[in-house]
Amino acid sequence: TMRPSLAKNCTGLPDADGVTVSFEVTAITFINERLQKIEVAGFFALEWLDERLAFNSTAAGGCFDYVFVQKKLWDHVWIPDVYVENAVRTQFGSGFVKIAHDGTVRSSRRVLLDLECPMAFGHLPFDEQVCGLWVASYSQTAAHVKLSGELGGISVAEVTSVEWEVSQPDAVTATRRIARHGGDFSYVDLTFRLRRLRAYYVINVLVPGLTFTLISWTGFFIHYSVAPARVAIAVIPVLILTTLRNGVFAALPRVSYRIWLTDLLFLSLLFSTAAVIHYGIISALCEREARQKSKFDVLRRSFKRKKYAARAQA
Repeated sequence: TMRPSLAKNCTGLPDADGVTVSFEVTAITFINERLQKIEVAGFFALEWLDERLAFNSTAAGGCFDYVFVQKKLWDHVWIPDVYVENAVRTQFGSGFVKIAHDGTVRSSRRVLLDLECPMAFGHLPFDEQVCGLWVASYSQTAAHVKLSGELGGISVAEVTSVEWEVSQPDAVTATRRIARHGGDFSYVDLTFRLRRLRAYYVINVLVPGLTFTLISWTGFFIHYSVAPARVAIAVIPVLILTTLRNGVFAALPRVSYRIWLTDLLFLSLLFSTAAVIHYGIISALCEREARQKSKFDVLRRSFKRKKYAARAQA
């Protein structure tokens, strides 16, 4: 079907058809930090003006103010072929196409999207991520279709998560050149911000990590001769800190930059390991001192026997 502006003015240079985009997020069903993907469900809507479909409203003597188009007739209505560029998988559900009396067409569909979301974990667990949908026209350039987020952009008001706080929805219009299509295409970036709820990491990682680091250093107040206690209080914190650090890494991709939380755990691990090495060095030095003392005692007793023997002969 021919787009509205081209049908209206096919001899000259037709204007670009304006299409407004909105996405109402109803649920964030899955966030995979390791793969840097999120799964969102919601309602994806487009709205544009097609004066060819205008009809009389009830105020002008018509029978109704809007009509819903049957699904089998959707192919007879021009619908922009927009797509979500960062979607790995798209699953469509129910939807509708509604035409108002002035020719305004609204298309809305229930969708489930798997989205790529580049994440940065340098400030974990005090990090924030920006995710969203990069909506673009697939086949028609910016000279033909102009997208915008004026319809409402993106809504996340009712979305909740046990691990993240969802906030700050935004819609940014842009034009980008796509080399594989050979032209400038209109984009709308519908974004929202994910702020990590840090209580889990504070309670289950930070507090135990710092606690066991302090426990390992209390071993300095235990006499070195009490070997079982010194070994246990030195080695157990090392094992626990290693487990905590591995648990954090298991949930993250193999990044090459530094992460605040893992750096802190690594520093705590170094301190705890230093306590183990310290005890090993002290044990070795004390053992050496004991051997030297034993040799000295032997020499001292031998000297005394020779001294007593000389006195007896005198």
